[in-house]
Amino acid sequence: MIKLATVFSGIGAIEQAFIQKGLEKEIIFACDNGDIEIDVNYEKELKKIRKMKNIKEKKEYVENLYKSKSKKTNFVKISYNANYKVKNDNFFYDVKLLDGTDFKDKVDLFVGRKSMPKLFYSRS
Repeated sequence: MIKLATVFSGIGAIEQAFIQKGLEKEIIFACDNGDIEIDVNYEKELKKIRKMKNIKEKKEYVENLYKSKSKKTNFVKISYNANYKVKNDNFFYDVKLLDGTDFKDKVDLFVGRKSMPKLFYSRS
């Protein structure tokens, strides 16, 4: 059983790969803001978050921050949770506000990629 964590989780490409290959996995956490941008001081907010007692409190704080700063719905979260079981409902809104120390020694495979890399070339 592989303990999986993803950021920029989207539709769950790696999760689908596990399913198609018949590999057992436990999703420890997933994270995607659904392309919702909020205006906050991330450094200041992360310092507050790191002082909180537990993962649940941190998660709720960030979700409430998003709700107070944006009226948009995170459809990625809705879709992801409809398709995959996330341990302890650990779907987070923002990788920039995620305290990764909460998951130390709890994850076997960490996957995340925001976008495809740019390809550079030169002509001779």
